[in-house]
Amino acid sequence: MITCLRIELSKAFRNGWFVVALIIGCAFGLGCAALYAIPSIFSTFVPNPDKFYHPTSQSCFNAWISVDTTSWALLFYQVLPLLCVIPYAWSFASERKDGYISHAYTRVGRGEYFFSKYVAVFLSAGAVAVLPQILNLMTLACFFPGYVPSIQDANYYAPVFWQSVGSFLFYNLPLAYVALYMLIDFLLCGAWAGFVLALSLVVHNRVILLTAPYLALLAIQFVNENIFFAIGKVRGFQLSLFENLHGSCSMYIQNGWIIVGEIVAFLFMTGLFWVFWGKRDAL
Repeated sequence: MITCLRIELSKAFRNGWFVVALIIGCAFGLGCAALYAIPSIFSTFVPNPDKFYHPTSQSCFNAWISVDTTSWALLFYQVLPLLCVIPYAWSFASERKDGYISHAYTRVGRGEYFFSKYVAVFLSAGAVAVLPQILNLMTLACFFPGYVPSIQDANYYAPVFWQSVGSFLFYNLPLAYVALYMLIDFLLCGAWAGFVLALSLVVHNRVILLTAPYLALLAIQFVNENIFFAIGKVRGFQLSLFENLHGSCSMYIQNGWIIVGEIVAFLFMTGLFWVFWGKRDAL
């Protein structure tokens, strides 16, 4: 079991697709930091006396990619569910196709093999989600002080409202808020990638495996963003995975219980796929 897990972790973190996904994610992290830092640095050399900035608005926490609402930051979270499945979620379907899985089943049990692969997929997806955000904050911290954000910054500089998940932490212990959202993203992306891995028990085409679930997420987001307008004056909830990965929500305020529910749902559905298809998988 330990040997199988070590092998799967090595394959997940040393393959070229993990590097590609991580490079793309880090490019977003550095790009968002640059887009925020360059205008601010320029304004220090060419000050505008008619424009006043509240001191805490220049905090690196206000500019962190998960709080940032620029188009590039929103795009990062829009492609993140796809990025996190690129490294290794396709591996079961690939190994099934080339016959490696038959060799693996003769050495370890099916349960041990799938569990080891699931852990590798979960951790590699979580790393792709979190490392670009860490790089983004570290880059911003090189240019902006770590002021504790002020509640006065809400609406103008930091779209983290009192109803938002972890808002108390953001305006009191911003590093704890950063850690909280990185944990949320790690668990959401890991559970999502694990679910895609479980789909490979019944979907054997790699392209369909990676794209069809992502398109389903886009459909859910579209319905989520339009259903409450169609109903009328109803306070909507945020069900979109894209938006729940992002600290500042563009449509509806996130609900912590819904986020937990999404993680549990992905884990539960992964278990169902294994129970109904994995244990009787015929090679």
